[in-house]
Amino acid sequence: MTHCLWFDGKAQEAAAFYQSVFSDFSPISENPFAVNYRMGGRRFMHLNGGPGHPITPAISFYIMAESNEEAETIWSQLIIDGKVLMPLNEYPWSKKYGWCADKFGVNWQIIVDYKSSCKVMPSLMFCGNNAGKAEEAITYYRSLFTNSGLVEMRKYEKGGHDIEGYIMYAQFELNNLPFGISKILLSKAFITKVFMSDSSNSIGLNLISISGKSCVSCFLLNSQI
Repeated sequence: MTHCLWFDGKAQEAAAFYQSVFSDFSPISENPFAVNYRMGGRRFMHLNGGPGHPITPAISFYIMAESNEEAETIWSQLIIDGKVLMPLNEYPWSKKYGWCADKFGVNWQIIVDYKSSCKVMPSLMFCGNNAGKAEEAITYYRSLFTNSGLVEMRKYEKGGHDIEGYIMYAQFELNNLPFGISKILLSKAFITKVFMSDSSNSIGLNLISISGKSCVSCFLLNSQI
């Protein structure tokens, strides 16, 4: 399973940047249209797909840092010419956590003391017309892939900060690789600015890709590119 990010002519530049940030970056192949590499226990592909599909926070990538120092080192590089969505700080769910978009628009959630089978984990955001459909999506995705399962799921209870039964956080595996779904409580102004800027902010899945229409971040099976 390969995680594919869509770029407008900057696939190679972005790959070179991530190689400078992440110590376990391992190149696989490169051509004018695509760059393939491994990082954090996963395989990635950068595709020079052209304009019209800018990356959004609909899909972000958790980085499981082993220490505050590692989190701060990665964070300090990713935010260069990027955007801080949640400052690297202490929160109720982590002693060190931050959310940023790098200069290419790719979103990263850096966290310390979080358990996952891979150092890098994609996280899906369900909002707009797909709000409340996360559990249905997890069930559907798991039906498509072997070696899949539910690791953890927490829901909002009656009287909580969101609609009863909505997923607060979940982690599941597809082909033995972890994926997350989370909902961080943010201000209405923040959500409107960051997540609701495009009316097509939905996440869907077919046999070869998971794409948030404006996000266009894909997961390809057995890529031969």
